[in-house]
Amino acid sequence: LDDRTIAIDVGRHWKIEGVGGPLVLETWDFGGQPEYHTSHSSFLSARCLTALVYRPTGNDGQYYTAEQLMRDFLRTWLQMLHSHAPSSKIVLVCTRWGSPPAGV
Repeated sequence: LDDRTIAIDVGRHWKIEGVGGPLVLETWDFGGQPEYHTSHSSFLSARCLTALVYRPTGNDGQYYTAEQLMRDFLRTWLQMLHSHAPSSKIVLVCTRWGSPPAGV
């Protein structure tokens, strides 16, 4: 079963009352496949809070080292975010962590 996002999955909307007025939270899940990368920049702005969600394993289930994660995944996304929305906020979210082997 392939559970990857195809294109963009627009999620739920929440309205929260804040000190300065209402705050609207919308979730947009962008497909991470290379064919969708060019569309992502259209949705980035300084007002965005980006949750960069990644998993620490490859398709074979082997854990990446921190250097591999930065080189093969995070660097590309962080550079794109910085070039299109340099003042936006970014939160890194690691999923499916479980119990990594020693040294990872």
